[in-house]
Amino acid sequence: AELENLEKEIGAAMSVLSAGDINKASEMLEKVYKSDASEFSAQAGYLLALVKVQSGKKADAESLLKEIAGNAKNGAFAALANQELSNLK
Repeated sequence: AELENLEKEIGAAMSVLSAGDINKASEMLEKVYKSDASEFSAQAGYLLALVKVQSGKKADAESLLKEIAGNAKNGAFAALANQELSNLK
C-alpha cells in the first residue's frame, strides 16, 4: 500500500508542477525521493533533478543526478540520470 501511495504522490507532484507550482512539486518529489522505496525513489529523484534544472538550480540538480547515477539499483533511472548529467555540461 505504501508503494501505491508513493506512485500516486509522484503523479500528484507532476500535476502540481504542470499547474506551475515548482516549489510544491519539488517538496512532494523530495519526500518520495527520501522515502527510500527504491523503485519510486529513483524516479522521484530524477524528476526532482529535472525540476531543479528548470528552476535554475543546476548545482543541486547535478549532485542529485550524480547520486542517482551512482547507484546501480536505480536501473533505468541511473542511466537517465547519467545522460542528463552529460546534457548539463
